[in-house]
Amino acid sequence: MREKRLRRCIAMLGALILCMGCARAESAIVVERVAVYAQASTSSKKLGTAASGTKLTLVAEKGGWAKVELNGNEGYMKSSVLAKQVNMTAYASKDGVKVYASASTASKVVAKLDAGCAVCVDSIYDGWCRVIKNGEAYFLRKADLTPDAPEAQPESETYKAYVQQNNAKVYASWNTNSKVLCLLSQNTQVTVVDVRDSWCKVRNDRGEIAFMLKTDLAATRAEEQQAGLRYGDKGDDVKRLQTRLKELGYFSGNIGGNYLDLTAAAVRAFQSAANLDVTGEANSATLQVLASDSAPEAPKPTGDSTVAAATGSAKEMDWWTSDIRSIFAINTVATITDVETGISWQEVRKGGTNHADVQPRTAADTAAMKKAYGGTWSWDRRAIIVTIDGVNYAASMNGMPHGSGSISDNNFDGHHCIHFTNSRTHGSNAVCKLHQAAIQKAAAWKG
Repeated sequence: MREKRLRRCIAMLGALILCMGCARAESAIVVERVAVYAQASTSSKKLGTAASGTKLTLVAEKGGWAKVELNGNEGYMKSSVLAKQVNMTAYASKDGVKVYASASTASKVVAKLDAGCAVCVDSIYDGWCRVIKNGEAYFLRKADLTPDAPEAQPESETYKAYVQQNNAKVYASWNTNSKVLCLLSQNTQVTVVDVRDSWCKVRNDRGEIAFMLKTDLAATRAEEQQAGLRYGDKGDDVKRLQTRLKELGYFSGNIGGNYLDLTAAAVRAFQSAANLDVTGEANSATLQVLASDSAPEAPKPTGDSTVAAATGSAKEMDWWTSDIRSIFAINTVATITDVETGISWQEVRKGGTNHADVQPRTAADTAAMKKAYGGTWSWDRRAIIVTIDGVNYAASMNGMPHGSGSISDNNFDGHHCIHFTNSRTHGSNAVCKLHQAAIQKAAAWKG
């Protein structure tokens, strides 16, 4: 939570501003137990020791030694164990200055500052500067800070700009790996205060600072984009969408004007075929391609298949660490494409924990699967593509009916198994090397 608050401060205000105009102090804190000597030499008389956390006055420093005053007495100790309390404003000397959780470059980086971002340093220790935010301590390398404030940006260099498309991303820093703060709609006006390469530093009407790609902005308003359609929408626009999807072979339901599961699945399948972002929402980009003469038609099934075979490439998904178990949830219908023969059919996941237990959806699907196995059932592992909502996933299956099955009219007595990366067998709870080899074969497939 503290990291989130720190990043939000940096992103929206453009700096980690902890205090302004502080004066330098002469006090210091001992950061680790240290000996106190009568002179600046370890061979001189030892006066005692100072415990970690001891507050004292720093009189002078020279040659790695500090002359200090404690309880009215003077002595000498190593400078490296003193954190000087300074309360001074400093500035990041370059872009990407790292803010650490502790005074070590091996500690966690909790934020990065842009050049010129201001911080108030409350103490300096052995090449590190400490800052306090909301009661928490953070650390920056002294070499990454400068006491010189950046020159103010002339107001004449700012200009108004308009967002050119819906859902334009607003970032916390000058790169696409930084946090996305919000999405702006088309023709939202912002003020550009700085430009670097392909980026614009922008300010909204509340004075908040953030960053956008230059390609998402222009000096003039854009033509309004066609509104999108999404799950739950109703009406004539949805009917027109369903009609066009049916013309292209993606939609098999009734054209009733309700944007529900079948329509969303058809949109996802079209988006996958058209190399668009697969979201299931008919956004403006999807509607534009869908209406064009170059809109791709749905692949047609072969003579041995019940459904169209997969095309494109397949994602490799770890059974335990990715989302594949929720994507291929219980009762989800998937299209299976056999990599070797190209035969395709539909399966339904009915169970399984270490891997997916599946059954052919219909008797025709069972016949297509058996055809892929050469007309017989077998425990042999086969590389397959599992297609769900228009997205392809690399997998492996065996072709032997076993155990129980809840579909009674599919001519398949029981279920069989589909494995993904690092899934395990039920019996031995082990990763099957043969299944994993078949998955790698499927991952290399280009349909």
